[in-house]
Amino acid sequence: MEVMTKIKNTFLQNIKTRLVDFKNWYLQASWKKRIIIIVLLIFLLIVLKNILLGEKKQPYTFDSVQRGTITQLVTENGNVIASNETDVFSPTTGVLDHLYIKNGDLVRKGDALFTVRSTATPQEQAVAYANYETALSTLTTAQNTKQTMDATMWAKQQAYLAAQNTQNYKNNNKTNPATNKEYTDLEKLAIDNTVIQTQKDFTSAEQVYKTADAAIADAQAHVTATYLAYQATQNTTILAPTSGTISNIIGLTGAKVIAQVSSAVTSTTSTASTQAPTSVTPVLVIGNTNGYALSTTVNEVDINKVALGQTVTVL
Repeated sequence: MEVMTKIKNTFLQNIKTRLVDFKNWYLQASWKKRIIIIVLLIFLLIVLKNILLGEKKQPYTFDSVQRGTITQLVTENGNVIASNETDVFSPTTGVLDHLYIKNGDLVRKGDALFTVRSTATPQEQAVAYANYETALSTLTTAQNTKQTMDATMWAKQQAYLAAQNTQNYKNNNKTNPATNKEYTDLEKLAIDNTVIQTQKDFTSAEQVYKTADAAIADAQAHVTATYLAYQATQNTTILAPTSGTISNIIGLTGAKVIAQVSSAVTSTTSTASTQAPTSVTPVLVIGNTNGYALSTTVNEVDINKVALGQTVTVL
């Protein structure tokens, strides 16, 4: 034991002497050497830390493979709608003058729903009616024009057929029946030119006639639009277009309503085409609440994950 104690004391004394010598050397060394010593000590401490305090690796676990069922949850957004819903719009722009029903009431087809009092001025009513009268006149003109075009087309066709007959006779005979002499070159050329010209006249008349139906359709659409615009200036009572339960009434008596009609012209002489109907909110909805449907869209990523007959949870 004494020998071990002496060896230990001698070892500690040597270490202490070396540390004192290193300290004296370090204090007398240049600043560059001091920086190098500091960097080396830091690096040595980092290495020792990683060795002594390094994270222990998680052990691997093993298990046998088993057959099972993988369940995937697909979440989509959609709308729940009642079957046979019917939006009821106002044909008149004005205010609700009277409501005969309330939300939740069951109505039959033809029952009175509400009355709308027009807010149009007498001048606006007169202009709307004048536009309607002008549209009716334009429609009548278009229909008469078609008849005229039809007569013209058939007259042109008869002229073309007559010219063809004359040409066929000339091609099969040498004698001109009008002169009882042999056809001259000038007469032959005139007959052939007549066929060409009458054919062009008939083709042109036929093309013009074919456009008559488009003009009539446009005029008829204008009549419909101006009639609806005129109706939008009149007081009216709206009847139920179908049977069902009332819902989504937009307001109480005195609420403003807007007619869903095409934008009609304001000039009594204009025959411009009508525009698309303006999107407005329906006054109420009549629906059959005996059944509901869920409308949704499944994206292309999830479409292969769903199939007919699968359970669906609606939240």
